[in-house]
Amino acid sequence: RGGIREIEFFVQTQQLIAGGRDPDLRGHRTVEMLSMLAAKDWISHDTATRLTASYYYLRRMEHRLQMRLDEQTQTLPKDDDGFAGFACFAGYQNTDAFAADFIGHLKGVTAEYGQLFEQAESLSGEAGNLVFTGGEDDPETLETLSNMGFRRPADISAIIRGWHAGRMAATRSARAREILTRLQPVILNKLAEARSPDDGFIRFDQFLTALPAGVQIFSLFQSNPHVLNLLIDIINSTPRLAALLSGNARLIDALVPGHMPQELPATFDGFEAAMDGLRRHVHEAQFRVGTKTLADPTMATSYGEAYSRLAETAIGTIYDAALADIERQYGRLPEGDMLVLGLGKLGSGEMTLQSDLDLILICDCPDFSALSDGDKPLDADRWFARAARRLMSGLSAPSAEGELYEVDTRLRPSGNAGPLVTKLSSFVDYQLNQAWNWEHMALTRGRVLAGGDKLRHKVEAAIGDILSAPRDMAKLAQDAEDMRQRLRAHQPQAGPFDIRRGDGGLVDVEFIAQSLQLAHGAQHEGLLVPQPLPQLLRALHQADCLDISAHDGLQGAAACFLSLRQIASLCLEDDETAPPAAIAGLLLEALNEPDMSRLSDVIEAHRSHVSACFAATMSHLRGL
Repeated sequence: RGGIREIEFFVQTQQLIAGGRDPDLRGHRTVEMLSMLAAKDWISHDTATRLTASYYYLRRMEHRLQMRLDEQTQTLPKDDDGFAGFACFAGYQNTDAFAADFIGHLKGVTAEYGQLFEQAESLSGEAGNLVFTGGEDDPETLETLSNMGFRRPADISAIIRGWHAGRMAATRSARAREILTRLQPVILNKLAEARSPDDGFIRFDQFLTALPAGVQIFSLFQSNPHVLNLLIDIINSTPRLAALLSGNARLIDALVPGHMPQELPATFDGFEAAMDGLRRHVHEAQFRVGTKTLADPTMATSYGEAYSRLAETAIGTIYDAALADIERQYGRLPEGDMLVLGLGKLGSGEMTLQSDLDLILICDCPDFSALSDGDKPLDADRWFARAARRLMSGLSAPSAEGELYEVDTRLRPSGNAGPLVTKLSSFVDYQLNQAWNWEHMALTRGRVLAGGDKLRHKVEAAIGDILSAPRDMAKLAQDAEDMRQRLRAHQPQAGPFDIRRGDGGLVDVEFIAQSLQLAHGAQHEGLLVPQPLPQLLRALHQADCLDISAHDGLQGAAACFLSLRQIASLCLEDDETAPPAAIAGLLLEALNEPDMSRLSDVIEAHRSHVSACFAATMSHLRGL
């Protein structure tokens, strides 16, 4: 033990784990790879130095051994005279000095090699009898699974026996099954901590099923047990992240210490290649933000900006790729331009993992009868229509890499029935002459995300004019109240932790702020800048549109509701009306509350204050 082969295997094991995602770690020279592993922070520089010195020393001894005996061998002489002769040939005064150096290197290599796997050997917990070989269930294993909390132990046993039969790509090699056998106790014990161990197990099985053939992922778990623990925490408590993993197993790389996310390439070879590259980039970034939320739920509200910046990057990339693809097919449209206007949580920079994209596409051209300058020219209407369809396809069409976002374009003047892209003149005419007050409330969060500067300036100026136009304040109050009631009728509150809907929920806070924006935006230009809700409330207070009591109460409610909303987007299923015990700790840590009873009381107090503020705001508007 402790020879050259262990050094080589040490390097190759790390390459199996990390080389798939980092081309710099795919080399064949052992010493160069030791240096690169240290440079990439996979091993310490001291480890690389020690193993490099031992590698050179052992190679030198191997070469001298073969020179002396004139044959290919790695075995030292066993007789005393032969051993002493080799020690002398290797440059030592005596055999003791040679043995001390030689054994010292062997022990050093053995220690480094053993340290690589020492954590893995601690994974086999005391789970009881867990036998999954053969064609029949082991009765004691079924009892163990039942005692661990699994409701369907026979089904669990059958699935695990399928793993060992190589029924999925990831477990077809004997080495993969060997490592998985060692990992099984900790996997099952960790899954047993969930509120529903059976559901967590099924999600873990889906993750394994999505893996390609090879032992890399199991070697990663063996040498980095915390990655396995974090993975199972995600599977147990965050169905949304687990679903991302099931569709894209490579996202596990984001959990590895030292992993650097791949930058989005500046150029792609074709539209579809651009979309697949973008989907991989976005999904990994979403996964990383989600895991950060788990690691530090006290910062949950700040992650809305991260999700929003990511969506804005995606939209800009697809916009450029879609227009380039249309121009390649049909040529450029002289003086024509199209932009993307983001609304909703995207516009205000408060997205969650589940947020869809509220978009309006606006185009402008001096002459809509003009033709593009390509070999297959199109008039402006058809050119913009095809560009819009290409853009929407890139944003929402599914592929082998999954889909990016769901897109909602109902806020465009024609709703879902009309064309995807709206002419600037039609947009302005509709907003000034036909739009309801609630549509202007939505427009307060309108932010240009992609498009040429000339059209951008026109649209931003038009939105400013629309939002600051004189309006009947009593009708504004009535429209806000009517829309509030309509939302409650169509989307009633699902439970006490549905903080968006119901009396005094997040929607009420947003309606208060947006109504005051429309009422006072003409006098205070800074109020009409799209911004997150806490910043907007602060701006309204600074403009004397909210007194200190109302402001402080609304800020407290907004902070609470937005934090809960971020965590719920990760951890709650669509049909869950209350947070399960598995994520109670996250909620309490995020809101710094001692128990769920106290948190419920805090939420109800916020709702009461918001409801009072809503009534006071509507009364204020009617008095203007």
